[in-house]
Amino acid sequence: MQRLGLAGRASGYRAISLWAEVAGPEIARRTFASRFVDDVLYVDVDSPAWASQLTFVRQALIDRLNARLAAGGVVRDIRFRPRGSRRTVAGEAPLTGLALVRSRFRTVAYAREDEESAAQLTGPDEEAAAALRKLFLTHRRLEVARSMSGWERCPRCGRTRERAAGECPCRGEGSS
Repeated sequence: MQRLGLAGRASGYRAISLWAEVAGPEIARRTFASRFVDDVLYVDVDSPAWASQLTFVRQALIDRLNARLAAGGVVRDIRFRPRGSRRTVAGEAPLTGLALVRSRFRTVAYAREDEESAAQLTGPDEEAAAALRKLFLTHRRLEVARSMSGWERCPRCGRTRERAAGECPCRGEGSS
């Protein structure tokens, strides 16, 4: 990677995927690492107040990220931006719903536990087993992306949906 000049880019993608783990559950619930450019990690934040407060712990977060990244660290700075503040092309609406999930899905890395679980899956032949493992890992990434986008799981049927969508369509299914 070093020889090809791709080490920085790979570390940047790794920084994005490590963000939720390094930031911790409270911060991760209100933030989303959206991109990495010129050694700067850009993090979308729920509100301007959170963006302001996170500047006080910026250096600690940079240090934790760099400690988790290979050889010397790459994150020089973190920029916190309130969600919706990202400049868009004229006439382009901010991402919501499935478009937001799709954009976040691209940045979600496989969790080590998911990879270990997938490795245990088998099928009638190696090709089927490989397809099953890929399906499992893609499903897990999608669940994480939905969670990061504010979707929730119905306790009754297990389907995920946007919070704004209201009650799950399963309401009352099987009860009579």
